[in-house]
Amino acid sequence: MNWIVVLALAALLMNLVTTIAVFRVQGISGSQRLLQLALVWLLPVIGAVVCFAFATTQANALAATPRSGSPAVADNGVLLADMGSPHMTECGDAGCDAGGGDSGGD
Repeated sequence: MNWIVVLALAALLMNLVTTIAVFRVQGISGSQRLLQLALVWLLPVIGAVVCFAFATTQANALAATPRSGSPAVADNGVLLADMGSPHMTECGDAGCDAGGGDSGGD
């Protein structure tokens, strides 16, 4: 096979994979999706690389956001405080000064 045909087939495959990735991303508008697909198919290699990187970034960001009703957990496994709760502080139940620092008392 001619090397030009191989490169064309590789670019076509890359565009198809990127098109599927763009369609699978949730949370983007139809016009944004259309612009990304136009970029993929009008600039075959560069457009596919850029849009695929964007699609994977969006998918990772969507997977990292907590679902409604599930608790938010930090990377170290600590349950994050509900910032709207009057019984919790930003530092948790123990408060920010849980180590013997001056808390403004006598």
